[in-house]
Amino acid sequence: MLVAVHAGAGFHSQNRAKESIRACKQACKEAVKSFEQTENILNATASAVVALEERSMINAFPHLMNLTTQNDPCTNAGFGSNLSLNGSVSCDSSIVLGTGASGAVGNIQGIKNPILVAKALAIEEMKGSLSLGRVPPIFLVGEGARDWAIEHNIPYFHPEKLITDESHQAYSTHKALVERKAEKDAHSSSCLYDRLDTVGAVCVDSSGNVCAATSSGGVLLKSPGRVGQAGVLGCGCWADACPEEDISVACTTSGVGEHLIKTMLATRLCEAIKHSTATASVVEATSKCFQTHYQNCEKFFSLNEPSSKQAGFLGLQYSAAAGVGEVFWAHSTHSIPIGYMSSRDARPNAFISFMEKDRTSQVSSEDCRLNISGYCFRLK
Repeated sequence: MLVAVHAGAGFHSQNRAKESIRACKQACKEAVKSFEQTENILNATASAVVALEERSMINAFPHLMNLTTQNDPCTNAGFGSNLSLNGSVSCDSSIVLGTGASGAVGNIQGIKNPILVAKALAIEEMKGSLSLGRVPPIFLVGEGARDWAIEHNIPYFHPEKLITDESHQAYSTHKALVERKAEKDAHSSSCLYDRLDTVGAVCVDSSGNVCAATSSGGVLLKSPGRVGQAGVLGCGCWADACPEEDISVACTTSGVGEHLIKTMLATRLCEAIKHSTATASVVEATSKCFQTHYQNCEKFFSLNEPSSKQAGFLGLQYSAAAGVGEVFWAHSTHSIPIGYMSSRDARPNAFISFMEKDRTSQVSSEDCRLNISGYCFRLK
């Protein structure tokens, strides 16, 4: 199997880079370990996202010792996520298998690992059983999602215990700016989008079984009740396995949720990948898709700041017959942390893709500058 992960498109300083790389490496290791134990692509993908939601921060937050592991502050998912306008943590997450099974949660509070709720929903759907004559849900939000998670033995914590000193400080600072109507200033308003660290993972095994997942705490100072792209199937992530065409594809996105939802970028990118067979055509197709359906789609955007139209994505394509595939990533933002590892590898490869440091793979137009890179792999 191969797993690839990202820790969010946005701006990553040198100080945050090391933590982001470490998080991506750990996520890859956990996914490979899970697959070796279960040979289940759903478990492997969820394990990667859990590792990105969680990091060991016991020394920094001793009052949270009752949480088995703590979230890395370099990501924005689960513990330590961006705070909503009312000062609470609410998260979104979704997971999709190439077979069509899926699960998603939105605006869920008190759950440290929302991806586990999305995974549990996908498992319920795969069982195909009716409960009291009702079709099992695949998308739950708010209190209903929280109660369903508790009923299915997913740990619940008091919402205040998921707030870190870092996230509270960012909340206080930016809320004060907004209250002073500083959002009218381009710099002040765009700073709300600096932390777009949605996390995501894509996985595929040698038989072509494929899965994609994403998790996010949402944009800073979001409206209470808001659901971002990470909780909307086909927008935060998508996967599709087509045995008759001998191709499996998967994609996960990062950016401003409202725009990714309206453009359904993850689904569109998967379609673009699916109909592109060569590396060159994948680059061309994905860049065209991004420019046409996201960057240049003016009718969908209510914000005029360039930063609100920036995004990143991670995808893969794989041929089970040939046993080969390609994982690739792209971003119009300053940077995006990437990691990947196959079950053949002794260790993961992780790094920060910077826009200004990799000009050889940039695709440019008047309206869009997109940094695209890739890696070919073999599973047979």
